[in-house]
Amino acid sequence: MKLRDFYSYCTDNNKSMLPLDYVPVEYMADYKDYYPLYDTRTMLMYGERILISDDIPTIDKMLELSLKTNLYAIKTLYRTTIQEYSPIENTEKFEDVTVSYEGFEENSNTKTVISEKTGTHTTERNGNVTNTEKVTAFDSVAQQPNSENVTSYSNLTDTENFNHFGDSSSTNGSETKSFNNRKDKTTIHTHGNIGVTSNQEMLKEERQIALFNFYDKVMEIIFSYICELYYESEV
Repeated sequence: MKLRDFYSYCTDNNKSMLPLDYVPVEYMADYKDYYPLYDTRTMLMYGERILISDDIPTIDKMLELSLKTNLYAIKTLYRTTIQEYSPIENTEKFEDVTVSYEGFEENSNTKTVISEKTGTHTTERNGNVTNTEKVTAFDSVAQQPNSENVTSYSNLTDTENFNHFGDSSSTNGSETKSFNNRKDKTTIHTHGNIGVTSNQEMLKEERQIALFNFYDKVMEIIFSYICELYYESEV
C-alpha cells in the first residue's frame, strides 16, 4: 500500500492520518484543528512511498509508536521555531561579577545650598483694622477705653519684588562605613557581532532558516518509520 492509498482511506472515513490521541498538543496544536490540510500536503510530498503494512490497524499502531519514540525530536524542532534572537548577532552571554569588601570606608563631604527668588509677591487687603487704647484709673485695676483708631482698607495692594535674592547655607560632615563580608553582585550582558561573520552573511543564513517547515519535517520523521526505504517504480 502506498501512502497516498492510506491518505484516501483516511479521507473517505473522515479521520486524520496521525492518531489524534497521541499527537503532542503542546507542539502540534495546529494539526488537530487543520489536519485535512497537513495530511493533504504530506500526501503530495510523500504519496508514492510504500508502507510496510497494508493493514490499517497495524499502520495506526505503528504511527502511534512513531509519535511516542520521536517525541523528543518533535519537541526540540518545535522549540527552535519559537526562539527570539537578533539575526545579526552571533554572540550573547551573561556574566555574574561578585566583589567582596572587608574593612571600613570614610567619606567627607561639604554641601552648599543656594536658594534664589525671582518674581513678584502681591498681597491684597480689604476691610477695617481697629486699634483701641485703654488706661487704668488710679483707684481701679480695671482698664477703661481711652481712644479708638479705625483704619479702613479697600483693595489695598502690597507688592514685593524679588530679583535674584539669594540665601545660601553650607554643611560639613563625614560618614564612616564598616564592611564585614559584604558582597556586591553585578550581571554583565554582552551581545553583538564578534566580527567573524558579516551581517549580510548572517541575514543570508536567516533566509534559509525562514524556509524551514516544522510540519513537513515532523511528517517526514513520522512516516519514514513506517515506509520502505524505496519508492515503487512504474514499469
